[in-house]
Amino acid sequence: MTREPKWLVRWPQSEDPAVRLVCFGHAGAGASAYRAWSEVAPPAIEVCAVRLPGRESRTREPAFDDVHELVRAALPALADGFEPPFALFGHCSGALVAFELARELRRRGGPQPLVLIAAGQVAPSLQASAGRDRGLDVRERVIRLGGTSDAVLQNDALFAKLVPTLVADFRLADEYEHRPEPPLESPIVVVSGSDDDPGIEGWARETAAGLEVRRLAADHFFRDEAWLDLARTVVGEIERHAGSLATR
Repeated sequence: MTREPKWLVRWPQSEDPAVRLVCFGHAGAGASAYRAWSEVAPPAIEVCAVRLPGRESRTREPAFDDVHELVRAALPALADGFEPPFALFGHCSGALVAFELARELRRRGGPQPLVLIAAGQVAPSLQASAGRDRGLDVRERVIRLGGTSDAVLQNDALFAKLVPTLVADFRLADEYEHRPEPPLESPIVVVSGSDDDPGIEGWARETAAGLEVRRLAADHFFRDEAWLDLARTVVGEIERHAGSLATR
């Protein structure tokens, strides 16, 4: 793999991909989980993941706890990732980041994504009323959410290292402020697990190009084989919206 920018990790399969997929993970997640997606995607789709401060090789950097500040800090570093055409994907709170990033790009006169795909995340306008676990401490909240291995939960020293980033990530979602703006001109696809309620009407108001909803038989974190099912779904949506671009 070629030398990576600090923020963006790439798994290129082609020197000239037709579409670049830029992924944002859920609270506490790093970029490495998306490596497996590059094995699902065809060479025409380059899979990239954003490595945010506070995780993996960036553990010494404080994590952002405000979506808007995060987006403003990330945009200059991610500029090369937005060579059109590109698609944005976000999982859980990562979908809020992807959504606000698309809006910030628009404010600056930048390119817009071919498609914005959000997984396991309620519509941004409904986020303020979605935090049923906000009163729990970090460990209780992580246990309630699931998706974290017992090995991590039972290792107090390891878990303690994760706490500052988790606290910041939870605050990022809990205190997210949705600011009304005109809908995006990019289509939006929402992917939900069996127990997720994505707030379809809320997402529909955020796009002038149409909303599609895909439901998978999976939990909120799309664990195990469902993670690759999610990847296949995302790839399929990109190919559908890219048409001949993604199959050249």
